[in-house]
Amino acid sequence: MAMKEKMKQDEMTNQQVQSPIPQGSDEESNKKGFLFVLLTLFTALVIMTAVIGGALFIVIKNNVGGSAERYRKEIQGIPILRLALPEAEDVDDPNKLTHEDLKKKYVELKKAKEDHIKQLEDANKKIAELQNANSKLTN
Repeated sequence: MAMKEKMKQDEMTNQQVQSPIPQGSDEESNKKGFLFVLLTLFTALVIMTAVIGGALFIVIKNNVGGSAERYRKEIQGIPILRLALPEAEDVDDPNKLTHEDLKKKYVELKKAKEDHIKQLEDANKKIAELQNANSKLTN
């Protein structure tokens, strides 16, 4: 009998050694686990946003594939990416025009100037006529 009792005690001791009693409450560890998961997800989201935003910034800054010019209006609506936009190209910049283009532009401007001068002369004639008509009515 002594052997049976000793074996039962040994089994109880083995069970106690094998399965320790948990310390603390499970709710506290669950709250900490939830906060850790939430913080991890938030950190991952921030990192992914920074990587994607940085890649877009570089693509827009270098005008890869003409994307900055093609989507200029849409990009101007996004505050951070607006900073990456290169300045708009001036199509009438004389440094970028060929000699032939400069001649064409000169002829266009000269014609526009002549048209404006003619309009001004017509307007001055009309003003003079109206002033004459007004002075006749007042006399």
